[in-house]
Amino acid sequence: MTRRSPRRASSPPESPPSTTAPTQTEDGSTAAQRSPTPPPSNTVADAAHQAAGAARSIAEDVQSIRDLVQQMGVLSQSREGKQREEEQEKVRDHIGRLLDLIPSSEGLAVLGSLISAAPPPSQPMPEYSRTVCKQFMSDIILRADGPRALMDVVFGEQGGDVDTVTLTKLEKVAMTLSSVPSRMDGTRYYALILPRLFTILNPTPDLPPPRSPTPASHVRAAAFTISRMYRMQRNVMIALSTPSLQYPFFPPTHQYRTRWQPGAYQPTAVHGLNTLSTLLSNSDPSPNLFANVLGDIISPLWALHEFLIEQKTADPVMRELVDGLMNGWARVVGKNSAVAGWTKVVEMWKGWGYDQPWEWAMGPQGPYIRETESSVDGDLLEQHPDPKQVVEMLKAVGRKDVNAEFFVKMLDTYATVHAEHGDTADAMLYLQYVVAMADTLGHTILEKPEHILSFILHALESTVKRIPEAKGPLQKESKSPWKMVDGDSDDEDEKSEGEEEDAEGHDTLASTAVTLLLAVLEANDTFPAATIPILNSIYEHLDSLSTHPSEAVAEAAREARLVLTARRASSMRNVPSKDEEVNQARRKALETYQEALRLVQDPILPVRAHGLTLLRHLIHPPTKKSVSTEDLSIDPALIPGILDVFITAVQDDDSFVYMNAVHGLSAMLQGPTGLFGKGSWVFQRLVDLYVQGLQANPTTADLDKRLRIGEAISQALSQLGPRARPYIHVIISPMLSVTRDSQYPTVLRGSSLSIISQCVNADPLSMLPFYTDLLSLLLDLLSIETVTTGSKAAAAAEAKATTSQLPNGKVPDPADLDPALKDSRLPAFRQSAAYLLATMLHQAAEKGFADNLLDKQLATRMVKVLRYIRDTDIDGRVKAKAKEALEIMDDMVRMKLGLPSR
Repeated sequence: MTRRSPRRASSPPESPPSTTAPTQTEDGSTAAQRSPTPPPSNTVADAAHQAAGAARSIAEDVQSIRDLVQQMGVLSQSREGKQREEEQEKVRDHIGRLLDLIPSSEGLAVLGSLISAAPPPSQPMPEYSRTVCKQFMSDIILRADGPRALMDVVFGEQGGDVDTVTLTKLEKVAMTLSSVPSRMDGTRYYALILPRLFTILNPTPDLPPPRSPTPASHVRAAAFTISRMYRMQRNVMIALSTPSLQYPFFPPTHQYRTRWQPGAYQPTAVHGLNTLSTLLSNSDPSPNLFANVLGDIISPLWALHEFLIEQKTADPVMRELVDGLMNGWARVVGKNSAVAGWTKVVEMWKGWGYDQPWEWAMGPQGPYIRETESSVDGDLLEQHPDPKQVVEMLKAVGRKDVNAEFFVKMLDTYATVHAEHGDTADAMLYLQYVVAMADTLGHTILEKPEHILSFILHALESTVKRIPEAKGPLQKESKSPWKMVDGDSDDEDEKSEGEEEDAEGHDTLASTAVTLLLAVLEANDTFPAATIPILNSIYEHLDSLSTHPSEAVAEAAREARLVLTARRASSMRNVPSKDEEVNQARRKALETYQEALRLVQDPILPVRAHGLTLLRHLIHPPTKKSVSTEDLSIDPALIPGILDVFITAVQDDDSFVYMNAVHGLSAMLQGPTGLFGKGSWVFQRLVDLYVQGLQANPTTADLDKRLRIGEAISQALSQLGPRARPYIHVIISPMLSVTRDSQYPTVLRGSSLSIISQCVNADPLSMLPFYTDLLSLLLDLLSIETVTTGSKAAAAAEAKATTSQLPNGKVPDPADLDPALKDSRLPAFRQSAAYLLATMLHQAAEKGFADNLLDKQLATRMVKVLRYIRDTDIDGRVKAKAKEALEIMDDMVRMKLGLPSR
């Protein structure tokens, strides 16, 4: 509400006090310059007399203004037409002159009192007079000292403490200063008012000092008003205030700095920090205000934060200002703004969002921004924000919603950059934040596991796709299961260097994903896998990753798979029985079952092994009496879940967990579980894990897993003994398929021979259908692959043994040095074949069916081969087994002839 320019030519109807033109004081206020002016006086009495005279003059002018306003109201009611307008204009002009003669605060006070005063009902204040008073108030507020004068009126010139300032007064000041006059453009009005409010907050050094320090109440009111302006006119305020508030935090090439008026004062970082701190600490904690004021400069602020930490001689007050601004922003802004801001901090190497990298340096006037000085020896990762410091502030702020969203953001960004460019420096930087947050923030970042599970599934899928598809031995065509198949190693494809580097890059991604999965499962201990489809997909990928070339990835995948298996098994429930005693027993068993599965998920190995022991006791209680299906307290419907847990645990690297899993599988075959018809199912699962998906060149982890499964099969057969008869047919054919194929590692072929030996020991009668062909196969193998004394193969083996001799004098088996070897002449493989041959002959002689198996032709050939091996083979154990087999043959002949055994 502006007024028209007052006219000074005409005189008012009544004679006002004589006045002259006003003069400008140091802070922009006006004061009357009376005529005649008394001469200067050197006495205190004269000075006091002058001050009293000035006060009387101001009081007279104030009273004159009151009288003129009342006269204007009388004119508006008593006269009409052009004469009234002319006289009102004269009064208006004279009021304007009087207002120019008195201080701005006095003018606002008198006009405010006239507007707000409650007049008698018989003499209400005319609307015209009220409008004129409001226009004069707007003119005074637009003066250089207008905002300060308004605060002097509301709070008093001396002001008061912040605690004594009421919200009503603050809103009154803010409403008055933020209301745009009706005849003035809003942008132009704000452009005039804002600099004066910033001067109240923190005056710039180029301005003359104020008469007295600015009261805290005035500073609070200025900050409150600016905050209100941001709410009312956000875009206008950002355009007008950003250069003043954020100037020292922009690089020299930024548009705000390049367009700065030449010769104008350029705020320093110290001045900018003080202004920002004063504004934000004296206004209400508004998320929008913090986001608008600090959002664009959060990267430079964090860079200044780290810079001041490194500068041991930096001003501690300045360091506290920066820390306070960062903490305030991190605590107050909305979740999306916070995540976007922290992302800017992480990506500071991109030049703080501008055209090139920048850094802070210390100058005479404090910190300033300069172009980053390139360092040849500098570590790229050290040039970026320190992840530990960022994560420590995230932890100190303690906003779980922001931490969780920011963590997911880093995961997604890392996955995207890694998928496009591999393990570049940028990708590794994102990974540093992921790892640092996971280590420092723990479960607080896992409030929304579905987001993290999505990343885990994506990461595992991208890793599994790079694992070649398995080709099992049973997929090859062969006319006879006894035929030896030669593998051609020349046809095997080898990975290129680029593929190996890519695989190594995905090892990191897979390891991170599996570690996060374990953290999510640990944080959500009631997470039922069956109710979340994404976990089922993850479980399938974990099965592939359990044979990953990286031992760290494979071990973590097996652990996660065990936890998921236990979680899936724990979601099963009892099937009610008609017998109440059975129900009670099953309820008690279910409690033990749930407790065992909880222990199986524990990361501490002895605790996990104890959980497997509890499961084993549920299946096969430790009692000497015979048990039947009725004695099994646990519901048979829960047995498949227990089997999954044992089969998963048998692949664990820890020997303690592994042995407990083997005992558990044996218990499932020995106890009443076998009477449920689950024995064949257990062996079939184990054989499938041993044979299916086997490649010609398996990874070390895959080979180790299959050897462990083979050992579990051997242990189970050994403990079952004759009770293994129903399961022999499930085992023999797949084992023979592995033994006969020379493209597989020799150590695995030897393992399959050992399993066949356990079958023979467990129940030789069930092996009768396989005896004749198996004996012929073993004789072929021993006669072809024997290493005789003096041969080139023997010389090569002796030379290799000499180079690989251990410090204690022992010579390790070549298969132990390189498990992937495919040499049928390795000692361990020939020893397994000789042991199996001797075992078969021993069982045939002991059970009395040797005559039905060994015809004259086969017996003659066997004696010749065994004598040749005994006399010529260089391996002492092979020779000993050949000698033992010959003695068995000699005893069988003697028994047939009625001669006593030797």
